Amino acid sequence: MLAAPLTEPRPRPAVARSLFDSRIVIGGLVAAALIGLYPVRDLWAVLRDLRLPDTDDAMRLVEVRDFVAGQPWFDLVQHRHLPPGAPPMHWSRLVDVPVAGLIRLARPLVGSARAEGFAALAWPLLLFVLYAALLARGVRGAFGWRAGALAVFAAAQTPLLASLFAPGRIDHHNVQVCAILGLALCLMRAAPTWRDGALAGGLGALSLAVGLEALPFVAGAGLILAGAWIVSGPAALRPFLGFGLALPAGSLALFLAQTAPAHWSAPACDALSPPWLWLCAAAAVTTAAAAWLSRRQAQARRQAQARRQAQARRQALTRHDAQARHDAQARHDAQARRDAPSGSGARLGLVLAGGLVAVGGFLLLFPACAAGPFGEMPEIVRQSWLAQVREMLPLWRSLQPYPGETLATFMPVLAAALAATLGAARVPPAQARACRIAAGFLWVGVLMGVAQFRGLYVASGLVPLVAGPVLDRLLGDLRAPGATLGRRAAFAGLAAGLFGKLWLLLAAVPAALSGAAEAPSGGAWEACIARRAVAALDALPPGIVLAEIDLGPSLLLHGHHAVVAAPYHRASEGLVAALEGFRSEADLRRVAEQQHAAYIVVCPQPGATGGVTPFARKLAWGEVSPQGLEAIPMKDTPLRVWRVRPAR
Repeated sequence: MLAAPLTEPRPRPAVARSLFDSRIVIGGLVAAALIGLYPVRDLWAVLRDLRLPDTDDAMRLVEVRDFVAGQPWFDLVQHRHLPPGAPPMHWSRLVDVPVAGLIRLARPLVGSARAEGFAALAWPLLLFVLYAALLARGVRGAFGWRAGALAVFAAAQTPLLASLFAPGRIDHHNVQVCAILGLALCLMRAAPTWRDGALAGGLGALSLAVGLEALPFVAGAGLILAGAWIVSGPAALRPFLGFGLALPAGSLALFLAQTAPAHWSAPACDALSPPWLWLCAAAAVTTAAAAWLSRRQAQARRQAQARRQAQARRQALTRHDAQARHDAQARHDAQARRDAPSGSGARLGLVLAGGLVAVGGFLLLFPACAAGPFGEMPEIVRQSWLAQVREMLPLWRSLQPYPGETLATFMPVLAAALAATLGAARVPPAQARACRIAAGFLWVGVLMGVAQFRGLYVASGLVPLVAGPVLDRLLGDLRAPGATLGRRAAFAGLAAGLFGKLWLLLAAVPAALSGAAEAPSGGAWEACIARRAVAALDALPPGIVLAEIDLGPSLLLHGHHAVVAAPYHRASEGLVAALEGFRSEADLRRVAEQQHAAYIVVCPQPGATGGVTPFARKLAWGEVSPQGLEAIPMKDTPLRVWRVRPAR
């Protein structure tokens, strides 16, 4: 039943038009969903109080603020983080530029005090407009106007996707979602051209330059195009060639534009750099070889055709000798097999050889990157911090503390992958290609989401590609005379599975029956990172603050102090200091002296990576009084602050 076509030609029913055939009704439905995406209270909180959703958003704004103030383009060091200077951030200036431009644009309009809040509001909103426009146009081209509009409606109902475009989300994940969606839509065209492939390769390069999280999707796009060429030959060469040449060219150009010349030869496993440029270059060589092989096969086919024509002429002269004709044809066929490569087998062999060279060279030249971006991380940081970061958790570990949010994020991606796979076998050919491409990308997202929660970020942006056509088919079946009750129920169940909010409700039922509660996602911790709470510390002379890791970005954004630690893996020295410093009184004193900390700051409430240590909690509630620390009474903040007395 679920394998029924998502969209198929249907006879016009002999009943009145459905209410959902009206563009006004569908437009109103979509508008209502979009209004709910941006509640006024959230807009005001960002504009007035600069309340940003995530630590990465806060750190991004700190980086942009310094850039606007004159920090050089290639200087990605946050100089108040782990002074005298942490390693450069692994982020891209390409995301800083539009946010900085909005700040400069807003200053004459709303004043300097509100300009940053305006930019933090406007940037995710503009990106969502771009995302919705791409989505609606792409789905409409394959499935019709109503499916395109309903895809935008579904996007507003996808919790993780909506959070990536929420007010204040100025980190890079929403940029990656737009880039990968555009890439997928280029490949979903009924007959993609060289230009489509080149545009897809350029968008893949942009995604890699912004961050490597979407690398599997870019690789998946290359495999899809390579597979199409293997099966179809010259008919699928042009988009494959365009992608394979544009991806390395775009990646190299963006790498040179955002990387200081002194670091051009430095292999960075967590950002676009020589290891990943090597893979892109291998793709270029493979596609160039594919073009050569296709040309050779075309020449062989022309030669074979010429021989067949010559043979036909000879046969016309010897029609009386059947055995001679048979022998001549056998010789011709044997010669054609010797002269021409073996079609798809040769193409498959070339792609496999290219893949082996790419992977083998990568492992040989850049062995450190084989372990991923965190290969050289100290073990204490890996176990006590990275393993607790929510976006790094695998599916089975995320389910227990966050069942609702995990199911609401993962299950729609899985349902969309299944729906696209089943639908590809039953819809018309033009729509079948769109379903196959969507299914390929979504299955990549499913595999990534099982391994790490952050793998679902980009995948959530592809769910509406399927949800829109499914909803359109469901609405069409409401009045279709031939649609059975079972068929309607099946589509209704499939459509419901694509909506994360339903999974939130289902996950809440067992917790409500048992009296258990899902792990808090914010709560009183928000009071510690609020602008007013951190600004209260500015009454103290500037100094270095030793605090919990997740407090770092907010302390930098809202105050004038420097910090020892922030949640960024390159600055592992600061992470080790924060983890060791709050283990015991002796460790606190030792680390404070090593890092020249002037202040100790603790939030009594749990943070984003599991909460404070038992010693830090005792410290915050006055149950211990370490020697060498002087408690500082503070107003208008839940933060507890101590001054570090110099050792005698």
